[in-house]
Amino acid sequence: MAKEVEFQVHVAVPGALEALLAANEARAIGCAALAETLEALGMAISQLYGAPGNAALRSRVLANLGALASGLDDPLLVTFAAGLLAARDQLTAAADDEVTAALEALGVQMRGFTGFLQVLARHDFEIALRPNSADAQPLTATSFGLYLKNNGTRTTTYRIELSGVPAGIGGGLTRTNITLSPGQATSPTLTGVDHVSVVLTQPTSQLTAFDFKVSVTAETAPPITRETVGAFTARDELVRVLE
Repeated sequence: MAKEVEFQVHVAVPGALEALLAANEARAIGCAALAETLEALGMAISQLYGAPGNAALRSRVLANLGALASGLDDPLLVTFAAGLLAARDQLTAAADDEVTAALEALGVQMRGFTGFLQVLARHDFEIALRPNSADAQPLTATSFGLYLKNNGTRTTTYRIELSGVPAGIGGGLTRTNITLSPGQATSPTLTGVDHVSVVLTQPTSQLTAFDFKVSVTAETAPPITRETVGAFTARDELVRVLE
């Protein structure tokens, strides 16, 4: 005797699933407002997919897309704003029978955005120089300690680079990579952990005021890079003495 079996089929609406997954990742990195916008966007996309001729639902998706693009204030996420706005413009101009294709194009943008949020949740970090400025002293090594904290959920190796130091200035980074576990921080002020510093020495012939940049990259795919800036200042009285 034949049996009847019931099962449910869930249709993944282009863009909607990615938006909801991105909302989970946004919460994981502490961006509650971004998560709420993504959740609202996911629900609106799903509803519009089922009723592509509904002008009110389309307006809701467009409004949520605009809010999402304008709310990307992290420098690492701002780069996605242009693609999201282009998808919004395509949806705005679409005829009713073109809405599904426009949502599929939006889904492509959302997949890239969601994937990057997943990388951030696993490997994001914060950096700062402490101190971030100092008065130049002739033939005196000046240390700028690097504060680096792993805010992600995975142990991550970070590559550190220094740029902007003029020729004739001695010194550099005390190390060029470091590995941190989730929640771990490193700084010269923290005991019992390896740390990184920028150590620079000005020559006696001339004191130079300049800014320099420290770039830290999480060795992930795609890589995540954040930067912080330090400064050497040259006090007038010291410059006059040397002259």
